[in-house]
Amino acid sequence: MTQLINNKTKTSREWISIPARILATWVAQDLEPVIPYSSEDDTPDFVTLAKGVTLDKSPKVILDELVRLKQVSVIDNKVTFIPVGINEN
Repeated sequence: MTQLINNKTKTSREWISIPARILATWVAQDLEPVIPYSSEDDTPDFVTLAKGVTLDKSPKVILDELVRLKQVSVIDNKVTFIPVGINEN
C-alpha cells in the first residue's frame, strides 16, 4: 500500500494539465498579469515560464491552448493572464 501511495505522489503532478501548471506557476511566482511572450533581458516572460514547467511542448503550442481556453490573451508581444471567477460560467 505504501508503494502505491508513493507512486501516486510521484506522478500526481502529471495528472494536472500543462496549461494548468503554467497558470499555477504564473500565480505562485507572483508574476505581473501582463508579461512579454519573450524577452532579451531578465524580465520574466512566457517562454521562460513555459520552459520552466515543461520541455515536452513548445511555448507557442501551450500559449495557443491557453488562448483557446480563454485563460490568456495575446496582443503584440504581450501575454495577459485572464483570471476566471469562481461563479463565472
